[in-house]
Amino acid sequence: TVVVLVRHNERPVAVPGPDKSVKNGQELALVAGSTDVEGDLIVDWDWAVIGGPGGASIEGDDLSYQLSGAQAPNASFRPFAKGDWSLSLRVADESGWSAPVAFTVHSENNAPTALAGANLTVENGSALALHGGGSDPDEDSLSYEWTLTGQPQGSSYEFVDNDTAEATFTTMGKGLWTLALRVYDGEDKSTADNLVFIAT
Repeated sequence: TVVVLVRHNERPVAVPGPDKSVKNGQELALVAGSTDVEGDLIVDWDWAVIGGPGGASIEGDDLSYQLSGAQAPNASFRPFAKGDWSLSLRVADESGWSAPVAFTVHSENNAPTALAGANLTVENGSALALHGGGSDPDEDSLSYEWTLTGQPQGSSYEFVDNDTAEATFTTMGKGLWTLALRVYDGEDKSTADNLVFIAT
């Protein structure tokens, strides 16, 4: 009597880890884990982007992301659109591929940066034209907020259009003045950038 033992191979299980988050435009390291009940060696990996936030391109030549090392255990993912991305990982041993396991990467907003301008000296009582600016890594449109944070004792002032980049400020008192500019991208507000000037 001949007894033939047929070994049934159990497919490995891909383990991409928990859901993740990264700042939009920044690189996220992806590290594959896996389990194989028979202890077989994992020989192939396949990372894939299977979904993105509204308006993001996940197919074709003009992609809204970069995925490097997609066939390696350690890959990297860089999104160029804010929101939730769906990725998957599958792994293979010598006998075949695992089922894909999906996970989510949340691409977070980057806070903008305010640019109040260079410090200067002005003539007391004259209107100072402010030329604020800002930058945003996500190229979001910005709103502006100028505030007075320091003034000479007993002085007064006039502020016009302080919710725009091109505001006007008139001093009524000699000495040291400080203005702060913050910009807002709809999600996050920048830290303040100070403009210091002396009215003479």
